[in-house]
Amino acid sequence: IGAYCEYLFAPDDHRKILHRLCAASTKILSIMVSPEELHLDENQELDETSEDVQADLQALECQRLEELSERPFRTVAGYLAATAIIRRMEHEVPLAVLGDGPVAAAVAMARKSFGDDLAEYIQAKWRFPKMVCERVVYHITPDLL
Repeated sequence: IGAYCEYLFAPDDHRKILHRLCAASTKILSIMVSPEELHLDENQELDETSEDVQADLQALECQRLEELSERPFRTVAGYLAATAIIRRMEHEVPLAVLGDGPVAAAVAMARKSFGDDLAEYIQAKWRFPKMVCERVVYHITPDLL
């Protein structure tokens, strides 16, 4: 049983999300997304026909770390690839990501943007514990308690 202390919505505050993802104090990341939001094809490869994926690949081409944190990403994979770059350069504190889909998407995005080096870093340094989420309650009312 757990509770969320904070909810962030990427389109509204991308800088805050990237800041939280990259903070050394962030140890666990729980992401809930639909399969469509991962932008992976049936082979678990990045769907490069997606406009969102193309936008994130372009955003990841920046030359300076400061530029990376200013770019709004459109996909979970884009945010996670950017997070891997920044965490690796700043402190290398591992991150535990709950959920297989976001990890596969991040590795695919990292591989496409930066080659095997960043993808291997994610697979070697980050942790991916298995979890089961049986029920998500978005609003607790007295009758649920």
